Amino acid sequence: MSALAAQLFREVRPDFFGVLARPSARLYVDSLDALEYEAVQRNQGLDREEALALVERVVEQHGDLSAAEDESVAQAATTRDKARIVLETLRKTGWLYEEERTDWQRRIFFDANGVVLVQALRKIACPEAAVFSDKLVNVCFTLTNRDALADQPWAQVESCVASLQAGLVELRGMQKSIERHTKQQLAASTLKENLAVLFDQFAERIGRTCYAQLVHARLPSKLAEARRAIEELEANAELLTKMQTEVMRRDPAVSPEGAMAHARVRLDELANLL
Repeated sequence: MSALAAQLFREVRPDFFGVLARPSARLYVDSLDALEYEAVQRNQGLDREEALALVERVVEQHGDLSAAEDESVAQAATTRDKARIVLETLRKTGWLYEEERTDWQRRIFFDANGVVLVQALRKIACPEAAVFSDKLVNVCFTLTNRDALADQPWAQVESCVASLQAGLVELRGMQKSIERHTKQQLAASTLKENLAVLFDQFAERIGRTCYAQLVHARLPSKLAEARRAIEELEANAELLTKMQTEVMRRDPAVSPEGAMAHARVRLDELANLL
C-alpha cells in the first residue's frame, strides 16, 4: 500500500468511495448533492426527517432504477423506504454521521471529507471555462532575467517549477474544453446546432479567452530562450553553489553533496516541464 493510500484510508472508511462505483451510483451522487447543499447551510445539521425528505425527492427522480442497479432499493415497498436505505448506506459508509441530542432529536451532519469530494464532483460535472493566464510567460521572463536569477536562484527555480505545473494544468484544461466542444459538434443533429456550438460557444470560451491569448504570448520562442537560460544556469558554478547553500539552509540535515544533487534534479525537472 502506498503512503497516499495508507493516509487516505486512515481518514475515510474503505467503502467510502464504494457508493460512487455502484451500478446505482447516479442515485447516490444526486442524493449526496442534495444533502450536501442543504447541510453546509445548517450549522445545527439536518433533522433526520428533513434528510429523508430530500433523499425521497431524489429517489422519485430516479424512478427508473432497476433491480440490477440496486436490488434492495428497487424492491423496497415505498419511496420513503427506498430513501431510508440510501440514507443508511451513506451513514454506514461515512458520508454522513448522526447525532442524537438530549431532546431526542436526531440530527444528520455531512462529513467534512465528503464535502470536499462532492465539490470536486461538481467541478468535474460542470467545469469552469478554460483560461490561459500568464503563468508560463512569467516563467520564461523569470528564467531569462539574469539579475533575478543571480540574486535568488533557488527561490526563483522553485517558483518556476510551481508555476509551470499550474500552467500545464491550464493547457490541459484547454485541451479538455476543445475535446468537449468537438464532441458537442459531432452530436449536433442539425447544421444550426453545429454552428451554434462552433461560433457561440467555442469561439467565445476557447477562441477569445484561451487560444488568442496563447498565440499572442508567442510562447514557442520564449520557451526556447528559457531552455537556453537553464542550460547556462546548469553550467554556472557560482549560482549552483548559491542554490546548494540555500538547500542546506532550509534543511540542515542534508549533506553538501545531497544538496547539490537536489539542486541539479530540480533543474532537470524544470527543463523537462518546459
